[in-house]
Amino acid sequence: LALFGLGDGIPPDLDLLAAAAERAEGVARNVLPFARDDTGAIHYLDAAHSGPYESPVYRCRPAASAAEALENVGHDFASWLWMRLA
Repeated sequence: LALFGLGDGIPPDLDLLAAAAERAEGVARNVLPFARDDTGAIHYLDAAHSGPYESPVYRCRPAASAAEALENVGHDFASWLWMRLA
């Protein structure tokens, strides 16, 4: 898993601004990319989420259709990260 970054020296495939500009069809503007995994799938946080947890984490596989664009892979970022580290 590689996190996106900002600034000089960031590889093009990990540039946050480029990833945000190249969202898959069907992915809302309030869903922000933060990482790419080894399959090329992009992981997103829902910035408009309001509820008892932090922003949920979604995954979008390369070439996913608009109907299947986002797959929920975590109730919130902290639990998603904890599962990745376990």
